[in-house]
Amino acid sequence: MEIQRISQQISRVLRKGWIFPGAIVIFIIYLSGAIVSIPPGEVGVVFVKIGKDPTVKDRFIVEKGEKGIQREVLMPGWRYFGLADRLWRIDIHKFPMVNIPKQQIGLVESLDGNRLPEGQILSKDDYIDGNGIFHMGQKGPRESILTPGLHPINPKFQQVKKHSAVIIKKGQLGIVT
Repeated sequence: MEIQRISQQISRVLRKGWIFPGAIVIFIIYLSGAIVSIPPGEVGVVFVKIGKDPTVKDRFIVEKGEKGIQREVLMPGWRYFGLADRLWRIDIHKFPMVNIPKQQIGLVESLDGNRLPEGQILSKDDYIDGNGIFHMGQKGPRESILTPGLHPINPKFQQVKKHSAVIIKKGQLGIVT
């Protein structure tokens, strides 16, 4: 008898039509907090608030799974994170990509990395070795330059200064002093 009475009450509630629209509203609220959109021309920088401690203590840029500012950026597009992650585990900040116009170059300065040895002026870039293991480069002005175009740079990790390119015409010689 009790089961029949409960099923009649459930049936009355379902006929009123409140459960289905309510479930849809809850689902939409969940998705609005769990989905992140990075627009074209921007990158997302992830700050992880809860996770394992960084493996290298004197750095503030960390790798995936460690708490702190992540080295890798989120490229434009849609990303799904669990709502719990978005509420209490991570923050995502959006920044414009670095745009280097024609006839200019970008000089990159790394704000984190290994220390430069005595007497070295330019720092080595990050690299991936033959085993697929990532190695962070050195802190300071980098050897490589950015050519014209859009570049997905993490502004918390690297700063870019734009300079006019020196154009050496055909038949001329450029000398560095």
